[in-house]
Amino acid sequence: MAISPPPRLSSTLPLTSNASVPETVLPLQGAGAVPVIYVSNSTVTFQPTLVGVTAPSQAILIGTNSPIPITLNLAQTTISPQFAFNLSGCTQPIYPGAPCAMTLTFTPLVAGNISGTLNIASNDPVNPVVSVGLSGVSFSTYPVPIITSISPQTAVIGGTGIQLEVYGQNFFPTSVISVSGEALSTTYQDTNFVYATIDPALLTTMTELPVTVTNPTPGGGTGAPVTLTTYLSVPMQVSAMIYDPFGRLIFAAIPAASATNPNTVVSVDPLTGNVSAPIAVGTDPETLAVSDDGQYLYVGVNGQNAIQRINLATLAIERNFALPVDPMWGNLVVREMHVVPGSPQTVVAALIAPDVDPDEDGMAAFNDVGLINWVPGVNAYPVSLSVDSFAFAGAPPVIYGAPATTPFGACGLFP
Repeated sequence: MAISPPPRLSSTLPLTSNASVPETVLPLQGAGAVPVIYVSNSTVTFQPTLVGVTAPSQAILIGTNSPIPITLNLAQTTISPQFAFNLSGCTQPIYPGAPCAMTLTFTPLVAGNISGTLNIASNDPVNPVVSVGLSGVSFSTYPVPIITSISPQTAVIGGTGIQLEVYGQNFFPTSVISVSGEALSTTYQDTNFVYATIDPALLTTMTELPVTVTNPTPGGGTGAPVTLTTYLSVPMQVSAMIYDPFGRLIFAAIPAASATNPNTVVSVDPLTGNVSAPIAVGTDPETLAVSDDGQYLYVGVNGQNAIQRINLATLAIERNFALPVDPMWGNLVVREMHVVPGSPQTVVAALIAPDVDPDEDGMAAFNDVGLINWVPGVNAYPVSLSVDSFAFAGAPPVIYGAPATTPFGACGLFP
């Protein structure tokens, strides 16, 4: 609230006497000001409430925009029925820089949209009465609450002190959040926002927990639930992950830079979070592929320019496939690889030359006999292939790549 200084006026006062200097002129200066009322809000909207129940109070600030204190005329200050004001603790007059808080309340007597006016009278000569519009909504019975979203939508197993924020409509100070049927101590913020702290006892297993909000009688009820998903956190540094739907395990490659179990592959049970003993592989594993029957896990080991095949029944490396060497760009590494559907012993890899730009350098296929075929990258002639990512589709399976660039004509990966 800025207070503008009043304009200053100046004049002179001549003085005459029988002194040796018969006349003296005194400069005069002064400023005049009147109270200028300041009200922080021109409208006030109350939270919805039940008939006969006072809504959460609101407050406005009243002060002066001039150096002169403002004095309220409480005898002439009025407010519409069902609304009320309170100036308890507010000292009069109200001095510059020290605004006074007026508390407003809304206690509806009937249901519906209710509006009113607060007329504030003061000794401001220009605006002796300032009006503030008032509005509120009242219900004869509580409506059913509606949840539109929650935050967070997930919670870690074993978590403590997690605040669940619920957003929606038709919330009241009497609304209660429940998680999986357990009522939580709920804090009301406004008609669109309530929150509560999740009971840690609810966060013990991976599941989906229903979150609801309930309004009491009369009327009221429980709104449609939304889902809070619990999850396990398994800290580890990984360079690649893949899910094996056959064995229902997540396999993770641990890179050379990891402080724990570098250059290994581990499996994680997604239901329990249990981590298997690490399987030592080549240097810097960066890509993974699993056969659709859960028999083999293929590991692209960039540090050795090779692909290793792990037999998931024995958890042992049983094959090592050396990647082709580009005669111009040297050793290659795997960007992406997939096992051919229905052929667990055949794997296809998109290759790159890591020190070249662009780095795509064709595709290669391997099976038990080793390298079946390699279609080199874009600088090869008469056939070349540039692929960043690919997938199999159809029966027999066909490779679809993106991008699939063959500048020197069509090519086939399999002989």
